[in-house]
Amino acid sequence: MTDTTDAKPKRVKPKSRPERWAEAVAAGQEALAKLEGQLNQLEPHVEAVNAALATLEELKDEYAEWQGNLPENMSGSETMAKLEAITSLDFASPELDLSSALDITAATEAFDEAESADLPRGFGRD
Repeated sequence: MTDTTDAKPKRVKPKSRPERWAEAVAAGQEALAKLEGQLNQLEPHVEAVNAALATLEELKDEYAEWQGNLPENMSGSETMAKLEAITSLDFASPELDLSSALDITAATEAFDEAESADLPRGFGRD
């Protein structure tokens, strides 16, 4: 029987930098390939986001027209303040495309602003 208490543990040779580099490259390529496949599944959602942003931009234009047609005596009114707040929102620049679909911050902020906007209800109802 051999005494194993005095046996030195076998030294594990660490991987070389080129080996670790190659592993990192392969891992990154694999992750990107998976991500690329998932981006194709995002296309209908990206189109839906862009359609909603376009609708908000069109509605903003309608509010701007309303604002332009308000009588001068309404210039300091709550309705005018709400219309100014709505017309200052930007729904055109956060449009998404698949290359930027991972960075949805601008679109998220635009929808948050739209959701929290205090819409005017009409003459004398604000």
